[in-house]
Amino acid sequence: MRKKKLADPTLYMKIVEKLQYLTITRPDNSYSVNKLSHFLSTPRVTHLHVAQRVLQYVKSCPGKGIFFATNTEVKLHAYTDSDWAACPDTRKSTTGFRIFVGSSIISWENKKQHTISRSSAEAKYRAMANTTCEVVWLLSVLKELKVEHERPAVLYCDNKSA
Repeated sequence: MRKKKLADPTLYMKIVEKLQYLTITRPDNSYSVNKLSHFLSTPRVTHLHVAQRVLQYVKSCPGKGIFFATNTEVKLHAYTDSDWAACPDTRKSTTGFRIFVGSSIISWENKKQHTISRSSAEAKYRAMANTTCEVVWLLSVLKELKVEHERPAVLYCDNKSA
C-alpha cells in the first residue's frame, strides 16, 4: 500500500525550514532534519508525523544546545564517519563530522557525498578529506581571531584502511 501524499505540503515545508534553522544551536537534531529535508518535494503524511515528533522532542528539552565552557583548553579535534551507499536510490554515501574546541562543538555537517564510492574505505577516505578541509579552515579562523592553537588538530575515524 502506498503511503498517502500530503494534500498541502506547506505546513511540512515550514516545519522543516524552522527545524533547519534550529540546527544552528541544536546539532542533536541535524540527522533527523537532514532526513526530513529529503522529502520536501513530495512529503507524505508519515513524514509530517515524524517532523511533528521532532518538534515534540525539541519542546521537551529546551535546555539542550551548544555550551561553550570558559575554562576549556583550546584544542581542536574532529570526528568523522560515513555510511557507505546509504541512499537506496542513488547509492551515494552519507558523510558526517563533528569538530570541537575543547569540549564545545563548533562545526558539524551531515550530507550525501557528491560521488559514488566503490568501497567503505573510499567513502571513509572522502569523509576524512572533507573534514580535513573544514579543520584547516577553522585553524585559519582561529589564527585570524588571534586564538593560540599550539598543538596539531586531531582527526578521529573508525576505519583502519582509510
